Amino acid sequence: MDTQALVLVAALSFLAFQAFVSPSKEHSLRGSEEAAKIAAGVVLATPEVAHARLPEEFVIFAPIVDVLPILPVFFFLLAFLWQVLGGSHFYLTDHHHHAAALQLSADEDIFDIDMNILVVCDLRSLGEVTFWAEMIKRKYVYLESRESPFALPHKVGPDVLASGWALENFEDNLWRSLAGFASHVDDASSRCYIKSCDEFYVDFQWGYAINVATEYNATLWPSSDEHATFQRLLHSLPYPSLKDADLRDWKKLGEQLLPLCHGPPLHSYPLPAGFPSTTLQGWSPVPVPDDPSCKYESCTSVRMNGHEAAEGIVV
Repeated sequence: MDTQALVLVAALSFLAFQAFVSPSKEHSLRGSEEAAKIAAGVVLATPEVAHARLPEEFVIFAPIVDVLPILPVFFFLLAFLWQVLGGSHFYLTDHHHHAAALQLSADEDIFDIDMNILVVCDLRSLGEVTFWAEMIKRKYVYLESRESPFALPHKVGPDVLASGWALENFEDNLWRSLAGFASHVDDASSRCYIKSCDEFYVDFQWGYAINVATEYNATLWPSSDEHATFQRLLHSLPYPSLKDADLRDWKKLGEQLLPLCHGPPLHSYPLPAGFPSTTLQGWSPVPVPDDPSCKYESCTSVRMNGHEAAEGIVV
């Protein structure tokens, strides 16, 4: 298996299409329908990997081996980067929803979009075993899965990640989605939790806690009525049908979660071994303080790969 790997950060905007493939090198691709044809049919799926510590407008990419696991990005972007970076494979770990939403919109002007990409880690020189150990060490991958949508997560190996790019090959995580809706309510001061710069997978942590409270331990809710109302609405929704989903219902679920989010039982709630923290992070009473502004990270790829400067990436 090819073990070329990179980690990238992408920022989305809406002007033209430009790609920054290293902090100091700029490349542009404007409306490349040819690139789209090269990678036609590439649709990546719902997220299983995330950093909660980057600004909302950023997406992390980490190209890896022969899988493009678990996260969406524009197929023409992938085709472009494939050519520029000499056949490296890409792995995305954060803030990919923006790209997914734009791709799924079927907007006829989809090729007039501005996307900036910053390489933050180059792991192409690592063997497969070392590569995954490094990905886990740097918390670039979240290796947990569920046997069914309402079950609790369990640890898995990288070998179970999807090996193709079709949407149906990827696992959805409704609990992480619920955590997202609860953290994006109209009144930001009452949102579910704080996202800190030095904590990983906060949304997955909260997804786990919501999963436990809803399906396995109703005593974590402030009242049995609030639990019953939330669970009844959740189980009544068409899932995981995108075409039948009504976002107003999911927004309502997010709002109904707020009493659970701010209740004392979830303060320092214990987490299983699959998370980098032993207890639930980001808990806060109301009003919830603003999230901090976080800087980019870098894995000092030059020293790790033994290359000089950005040799072998982009010139």
